[in-house]
Amino acid sequence: MCVSSPPLPAVTSLATPFPAPHPTPPPSCVLQIIMEFVHGGTLTEVLGPTIDFPEAHIAFVCKQMLMGLAYLHRQHRLHRDIKSDNILVGFNGAVKLADFGFAVGLTEEQDKRRSVVGTPYWMAPELIRGLEYDAKVDVWSLGITAIEMAEGEPPHLHEPPLRVRSDAQWACCQWSGSSSRCRGREHVV
Repeated sequence: MCVSSPPLPAVTSLATPFPAPHPTPPPSCVLQIIMEFVHGGTLTEVLGPTIDFPEAHIAFVCKQMLMGLAYLHRQHRLHRDIKSDNILVGFNGAVKLADFGFAVGLTEEQDKRRSVVGTPYWMAPELIRGLEYDAKVDVWSLGITAIEMAEGEPPHLHEPPLRVRSDAQWACCQWSGSSSRCRGREHVV
């Protein structure tokens, strides 16, 4: 069994059941995906509207997330589903990106994408609208996750998902202290 250990601790590692020389598994084998276990669970499990998540912890988690995203983006990969459910935290302070189900690669020929995938409350406006996008959509989602850490939930959580900000006007939200204030909500679809 080969263990794929990423060069960055902020990305979950993956154990693969076949050595690198085997391009395909033998027909009698069962394919298994084994990931490392992160004892603390997801970031979602430590957040909530009544939880005071200290600013220093928010900064630490954001820094670790940015390091993981920088690694992915250098590999020409987009995560496209950054949110607290997909951030693992360990009891030892480890912070790791997880759930690469919507991840996609970019090439020189196709350096932008248009497919609409992800979780609405964390999705960037251009992604929701089906416009071309690049790695900046992951940074947008990280920003929404930072607001979630500060306030206990992402903006607009109590609105129906299909009404979530699809207009770039939403990006003009002002965040001050412990509450986010958005102007131009009449532009929200």
